[in-house]
Amino acid sequence: MRKVFLFLLLTITTLFSHAQETVIIDGLRYSLDKDNREATLTGYDEDSFDGSSCIIPAAVENNGQSYIVTTIGEEAFSGCTELQSITFHDKLKKIEKSAFSGCTKLIDITFDNYINSKLTIEANAFYQCSSLKKVEIPEYTKLRSEERR
Repeated sequence: MRKVFLFLLLTITTLFSHAQETVIIDGLRYSLDKDNREATLTGYDEDSFDGSSCIIPAAVENNGQSYIVTTIGEEAFSGCTELQSITFHDKLKKIEKSAFSGCTKLIDITFDNYINSKLTIEANAFYQCSSLKKVEIPEYTKLRSEERR
């Protein structure tokens, strides 16, 4: 009986130590990592997102806690055909694969204040963004053209 109790206690503690919560803030969906106070932008809410331009915030607030937005998740904006411009902040660490694939009206990508910041852009992050005119990639950016196995 004691072993069962200890096992249940350990299982519950493990589940809560990696607590994640999904929230929608200003039309954008985030997965919040409560342990590290980091947020991953995982998508957008079609009903409340103004799809023409998007400024990814450096941080989001939820229940009085601040979370740094470090990642744009896989396929987060995939197929968002109304998106025309996007601005990234310097705390962003990763743009995952296919994050903006199929954003056919995306014209302008801005990396705001990227000085000595490291950013990884994974494979096909901007695949089929056929309207892009010019993108200036920050100096310390790591580009991945193939998927890791």
